[in-house]
Amino acid sequence: MKNEETKFLIASFYEIERALRDKTKPLNEADSSRLVRENLPRQYESLERAFSTTEGDILPPHRKHDHKIDPTEPLPAHFLPLYRQSEASFELRKIT
Repeated sequence: MKNEETKFLIASFYEIERALRDKTKPLNEADSSRLVRENLPRQYESLERAFSTTEGDILPPHRKHDHKIDPTEPLPAHFLPLYRQSEASFELRKIT
């Protein structure tokens, strides 16, 4: 070890999942808004609505310049599209 201040840490997947589970508990709208107001830099205050939990879940309307993406080959069997799902559904997909 060249640097005496370097620390090596080991974490199991169980510990990582447990830490993430504690951090991913849903906030209510009031708590979320308070956190945004406290942490959002001043230059982005006009965009505060974009960080709202309710506003952030809404997709913009379709426009004439939207593009359709056609895959050139079939998706692999293990492909999981990104979308909101329940924790039980997520765990079930990890098993299969």
